[in-house]
Amino acid sequence: TLDRRTCARCGNKDGEVYPLSELNQGENAPPLHPRCRCTIIASFGEDRMRGGQRTAKNDKHERVPIDMDYWEWKKVYVEKVSLESKSYEELKGMHAGYSDTTARRWYIYHDKRISEQIESSLPMEEKARQAFELRNQYRTQTRNLMINQEARRKLDREHPNPTWEEILKHKMEDKGMSYEQAIKDIYETSTKSNAKVNKSLGLEGGK
Repeated sequence: TLDRRTCARCGNKDGEVYPLSELNQGENAPPLHPRCRCTIIASFGEDRMRGGQRTAKNDKHERVPIDMDYWEWKKVYVEKVSLESKSYEELKGMHAGYSDTTARRWYIYHDKRISEQIESSLPMEEKARQAFELRNQYRTQTRNLMINQEARRKLDREHPNPTWEEILKHKMEDKGMSYEQAIKDIYETSTKSNAKVNKSLGLEGGK
């Protein structure tokens, strides 16, 4: 349970995995201190955070499901750090991996700002190419940030980054657009994230 009574000593162990033979009560297994409320759970493979449903207290002191570890929860809900506004390099350097929700928030934040990084006076095709490449870059970086790399590999298999030629063919053949229309559409939709995915993570509307 993630709440303000969780101490840093225990919180910093959250998500750590040890072989049973190396567990030592008071060192890496609870109780770590008097009145310790923590416990251990089994870990299977790389999915180290998903041993069971996590909960945390929201601002109304209600328990709500959450997929974060202690470090991430503390940064977002206690210290009020805006993780999504950090650069990819900053985020990679801060923690070993992030929940699907935080990774998705990071993607939405940076995806929405793609057009701000492109010179407005460029020809439309060049703007579309740059926007397309930035979106692929952010998609890959978001997957790199995910702690659940098993899910990441599934995304890579089922939803790989398209090539420029593939996205043009999709727009022109599947959607009946002309070349010029396809180019414009690639640019204009580069900042629109998948609403279905956002909603599944409680991020409806990309907020």
